[in-house]
Amino acid sequence: MKKWAIWFLGLGVIFVSSSAVAGSCEFKFKGKLEVENRLNGELEPIRGAHVKLWAHDGLTWTAWDTARTGKKGRFVLQKSKSNRACTKGRFIKIAVEFKGKRFEVRHKKSTTSLDKVKWYTLFNTREWGYYGNKKVRVFPGTYDVNDRLKSSKHNLKGYAFRFQEKKGEFPKPTDLENFQAWSHATIWNTYNETLDYLKSLGPKYAFQKKFAVKYPNDNVVPNHLESSYASPATQIIYIFKSEDSKEDHFTTGTLLHELMHIWAYQHDKGSTGLIAELMCQRETHDWTDNESVAFHEGFAEYAMYQLEREVFGWDGSFIERSTSPYSRAHIYHQLGLTKLKHVDNHDLGWLSILNTLTTSQIETVDVGTSSIYPDGPIDGKFADLEAYSPESCDSESWDLEFKDVLKIFLEHDRKGLKAITKDEMVLGPFLARALKVLPNKLDATQVAHIKKVINPVETEQPYEILGCDGD
Repeated sequence: MKKWAIWFLGLGVIFVSSSAVAGSCEFKFKGKLEVENRLNGELEPIRGAHVKLWAHDGLTWTAWDTARTGKKGRFVLQKSKSNRACTKGRFIKIAVEFKGKRFEVRHKKSTTSLDKVKWYTLFNTREWGYYGNKKVRVFPGTYDVNDRLKSSKHNLKGYAFRFQEKKGEFPKPTDLENFQAWSHATIWNTYNETLDYLKSLGPKYAFQKKFAVKYPNDNVVPNHLESSYASPATQIIYIFKSEDSKEDHFTTGTLLHELMHIWAYQHDKGSTGLIAELMCQRETHDWTDNESVAFHEGFAEYAMYQLEREVFGWDGSFIERSTSPYSRAHIYHQLGLTKLKHVDNHDLGWLSILNTLTTSQIETVDVGTSSIYPDGPIDGKFADLEAYSPESCDSESWDLEFKDVLKIFLEHDRKGLKAITKDEMVLGPFLARALKVLPNKLDATQVAHIKKVINPVETEQPYEILGCDGD
């Protein structure tokens, strides 16, 4: 059984029978939010989450305060009151929602609900009692889990609230055992970390509009026709999970793939073709006559692997091969792309093109031929990255990075370039645009060499294409 995930620390609430006198008083709650990340099992602070404090006087709930969690997941909620609240106390409720200026995480029924983002109750002293299963009023004071406060009736030491998978450890109706809350907290952390990384590359690389992600999403169509997707029209990401839980797309790869679709939609002028393709056949992978659709899918897959490495520190053989070009034989036989002009009609063809651009020291790589698989990973599906050791070359190999590929999308006013268009999502125009955007990293000779390397019917290896001596 998986260990549950959001830890809610720091609300060491001491419900004292206060003898506070009439006058001004203050209720103050210090806390900390953490999540045991559903994707990797690591314990992480939840930062930037929206927490809210309510009080109930016996008749109705009143919102008292809101706050955002800090870098370490900590927050403070407080309210100054007078007279009756000081002497009679209040029932207290604190909840969290995953909603911010950059994006929001929507719940399962959000499509038909007025409230798109759910408040997850951390505790509610009116719904169930911490002591003897009674409703408990909270009196003025400062409450923190690190305090060792005592009273004549209650002694609460180091009390921690945590969300976890259903183990029956917490009374209802809090959301401490809520699976959706755990998932939403994981999405919140995963996306915030990714958005921060992209923003760190420069303002133009950041997301330009607010977006939303819905999980779980399950439409009325049969499961085998369902998929996760990101809508260019609504800027909403839908992550599929079947009602019977037999299929669940909640993976790092899916989350990042769909996220980078949104990034591309916000940085290009060619998303309308993808909308039309979705409406016609609900499928945008594999072969398509629309090169821009294949481009979008191939880019999202490429960016997914790059982010797994750059942001989340994935390494090893999986990432090495996933960021490598495909072998020519795989492209020719398995993808069915028998000509250079066909490679950009397939999303995996674009994945191989973009991986070729960001593979350093291409002269050492063996991509095989259409009939000969290289000695690369998975029986030659991928190129062998360390097949040759040439001594010198007539032409320099290119040395592009993930940021350079992203830069090709952007507007460049000084160069007279608008954001990448649908017509530039074809191999020739794309490389021509790359040449304009990256003049210090790419020249016309290298562009010609790139085309030869990715050509499935070319027979020369990269070191031969670059005119290198020795192998």
